[in-house]
Amino acid sequence: MRSVPPRWLDLGLCAPVLAMLALLSSATNVTATEAADPVRLHELAESVPHTPWQLAIRERAYRVTDASEHPVAIRAMFAQRWIDLLLELGLTDQALSGWESLPTPVRDRTLDSPFNSGARSHHRQSTVDYGDPRLELAAACILEGRLDLARQLVAEIPVKTKKSPSDADTLVSATFALELGRPDRWEPPEFDDDAARLALVQWHLEPPEADPFGLLVGVMVKFDRGPWFRSGTWQRLFALLAAREGYPSLARHVHRSATWKLDDEWWHLARQRIPDVVKTPELIAAASRAEDAINGLRDLLEQEARPSTVATPAADIDETIRRLIAAPSIAQLHEQRLPRGMDPVVMTYEQERDHREALRNEHLLPFPHEIVRVEARGDSVVAVGASQDYDPVGELSRGAYWVFRSHDGGARWEPPLYTGLRITMPYVVRPRSDLPMIRRSGLRVEVEVRELDLDHIMFPPVATITKREAVGLYLDLPWELLERDSDGDGLTDLAEERLLTDPHQADTDQDSLNDRIDPLPQVPHRVEMDDRTLLMQAILDNTLGGVPAVVHEVGDLDPDADPGQVARRHRRVTHASERTGFLIGDRASFRGTTPARRTIVLSSAEHAAAKEKFGPIFATRYDVLMTNRVGDLAFVVWSAQWRGGEGIVEKIDGQWVYSGLGFWVT
Repeated sequence: MRSVPPRWLDLGLCAPVLAMLALLSSATNVTATEAADPVRLHELAESVPHTPWQLAIRERAYRVTDASEHPVAIRAMFAQRWIDLLLELGLTDQALSGWESLPTPVRDRTLDSPFNSGARSHHRQSTVDYGDPRLELAAACILEGRLDLARQLVAEIPVKTKKSPSDADTLVSATFALELGRPDRWEPPEFDDDAARLALVQWHLEPPEADPFGLLVGVMVKFDRGPWFRSGTWQRLFALLAAREGYPSLARHVHRSATWKLDDEWWHLARQRIPDVVKTPELIAAASRAEDAINGLRDLLEQEARPSTVATPAADIDETIRRLIAAPSIAQLHEQRLPRGMDPVVMTYEQERDHREALRNEHLLPFPHEIVRVEARGDSVVAVGASQDYDPVGELSRGAYWVFRSHDGGARWEPPLYTGLRITMPYVVRPRSDLPMIRRSGLRVEVEVRELDLDHIMFPPVATITKREAVGLYLDLPWELLERDSDGDGLTDLAEERLLTDPHQADTDQDSLNDRIDPLPQVPHRVEMDDRTLLMQAILDNTLGGVPAVVHEVGDLDPDADPGQVARRHRRVTHASERTGFLIGDRASFRGTTPARRTIVLSSAEHAAAKEKFGPIFATRYDVLMTNRVGDLAFVVWSAQWRGGEGIVEKIDGQWVYSGLGFWVT
């Protein structure tokens, strides 16, 4: 017997199959050309970074073994690789058609071991056991409306694989404990991969009367980042259940996740790495068909990810906000060259670090901003600092520049002034300069251009790309511009421009709270707080964060009034910080809430338009917010683009109590 080539060992074949393969290799010349060698084709499929070509090559590898009359075990193994990728992508129609087209002995053999076998596609490598392949095929059958075949496949699953309990009613009541009484604090249900998959399948085949809230949340919490739930087939089956049982926000969230799997931004580059050996007319046509199928599925998922009623982008922008975004920028700054003979002060990274440390130790400003530069002229002291107070951009930068001014040598400082200069968009303030900064009419600040290319941002942003760089420049910042407050509400015009409040109207939302003190300056205040408002308040307090506000003018209250009464009756709020949060959502959902920090609520269209004008705004979005049928449990998935999390909110003694279930940072 000839020895087995090492590359065959990479396929993870068991010993009996290896022995059979060794005999086969000695009897037939299957490696006469690479294009006719199934193992070589398999290797190429794993190395090609282009999913349509992977599908085409994997199918070709199976067809080669089938045409060459390889043993059933070998043919089944290559068939599994092909069907597996179809199921992983969520191409259930093609997967079932391909599986049913297999010769009966080969089709039966594919059910003997789990799909995947450690050979997922190139950018989704996994060695996770996906369980009995009948379950994944049953899931595909349900998505294609073939419930009888799904029931047949489930019935053929060995009892030991089904786990116990096996029927959906028992699984829901016993495993998830929703009908038997919940503990004081909700905890994610305990179940394993097989039980979760089986529950999802059985709930479609024999829907029980119970609320699937626990099953849906449990799968999200425990398996959302697990390999099997990243399968497009399982995501689609999960979303179908969520939509059918009245949890549309969860269904849309999972459909969006399934869509990202099919992202094709890099396909045009990946095509350049397709080996010439496989560019036969047959494979080119197969890859084209696969690409059409993937694009069709992507279109379907994108449609399912949209809300059922979506306003047009134009109608989804408030007229006041539309006018504010369309207005020309208040600060019309002009780059100027440093005076002749003056060069930028060159500093090493270590020198800049030591300089920042010295500024922190020497100048104790009563503000949390990071000091960038300080200059004194007699009793006048001016500092430039950086903060994300109005510019939440996560890890991209320190936000924007602010100016601090003292007239008594730094004993007392005036409130900080927002400059509107966002860091790396395009300017960066030089920490040291030979150009004097303080002038009678304002500031003259040396800057360099280090404009971030916003079209090529990765997370974490460890290798950002700039699209323009320049040094030896300065900007004039007049005091009149920095201090201008046209409506006298306590917010400068530059601040109001950034916060999308009206610089010529002290109360943008006309709710009798001026913009400086209004916790929701775009949301007309409502005193009453219904149960939904109290739920939103608990979610805001635990996801948006912020420095607590001071509540004033609460009106008449009983001596023993609880905090909820105070919140419901408040008339005015003073914020202890300029830290401002941004939310994407329906403004009506936040009426009556009192965020702990000033919060700017925008629709999706308004947020997109604001980004076009100002650059990135990492606003918090509640992708999922669902309440169980009883109305005493809610589940939320939130994201601020660079960080996010999940939480369960439970009503205990009439109060909504938030418990975090997970948190992520890029």
